[in-house]
Amino acid sequence: MALHGPEHPLVAYTRNNIANVYESQGRYEEALEEHSKALDIRVSALGRDHLDVAKTHNNMGMVYDSQGRYEDALEAYSKALDIKIKVLGQDSPLVAATSSNIVNVYQSQGRYEEALVEFGKALEIDTKVHGSSHLDTARTEMNIGNVHKALGDYEKALFHLGKAQEVFMAILGHDCLDVAKTHSSMALVHEQLGDFEKALGHHSQAQKVFIAVCGVDSQLVADTKCNIAAVHKRRGKHEEAKQFDLEREATYAKGFGPDHSETTDAAGQVRNCDEESAAKAKEVTRNREIETSRAVSEAGAGAGFRFAAPGQAGRKMVKGRRLLAPKSA
Repeated sequence: MALHGPEHPLVAYTRNNIANVYESQGRYEEALEEHSKALDIRVSALGRDHLDVAKTHNNMGMVYDSQGRYEDALEAYSKALDIKIKVLGQDSPLVAATSSNIVNVYQSQGRYEEALVEFGKALEIDTKVHGSSHLDTARTEMNIGNVHKALGDYEKALFHLGKAQEVFMAILGHDCLDVAKTHSSMALVHEQLGDFEKALGHHSQAQKVFIAVCGVDSQLVADTKCNIAAVHKRRGKHEEAKQFDLEREATYAKGFGPDHSETTDAAGQVRNCDEESAAKAKEVTRNREIETSRAVSEAGAGAGFRFAAPGQAGRKMVKGRRLLAPKSA
């Protein structure tokens, strides 16, 4: 600071970096304080319509978004967007990027129709500037697909997610996070459509990529196991689900500790699986006893045997033969 003075733009740059570290640590108020100081410096030194000022507004919007302060986030993003449009024009990729940030807030607020409108604008810019086979275009396609998924428009969701995945695979290969994310989204769509086999196939592909890129103990891998377990539960396969819940419980415990909400939730799901399996086993046993009782009764009736009325206890003597009464269910 002594070299340049406290109001130099390079000081603002350093404060911005400090703020980013605070944000990564979840220290949001401290991050906002540093961003605010950087903003004051940049406005004073560069003017209100400089791109670095827009960048600071955008960064503050990201912190507000992380805090769940969505209206504050929208205000900050809107200020950044206005500057970028004024300096760069409507068709700049930086304008599209900030528009996407605004849309993400709309999604968090459940304002999906508004999100689609803004994503449509971003897609138009991306396609015009980059073409349909560019990563930025593909990411906007993926975002549009996810909005359609949230709206329950599953065919459109699969269409946009599929277009995005094709571009990701062509440019980045099969083992990249964007490919895995599209697999995860497509799996959730197929699950809602009741196609559990396709859902499990996509989840398995996502898990494979997450392991390859992030390692077996990654939270993304554990989260995918949670999704796989959920599909097995919907299929009534609680033992299969239990195995995935146990694995993610171990991952969460290793990464977050045994008392973290993710860990305790996974443990609770394991108990639920045990309870469901026990209830299912009890039901199967009861049904078998009922079938056995019915079969014995029908056989006895066909042979002319006389059976006691339901509810009588003990052994029954029928024409010199001793039969056990059916067990009560």
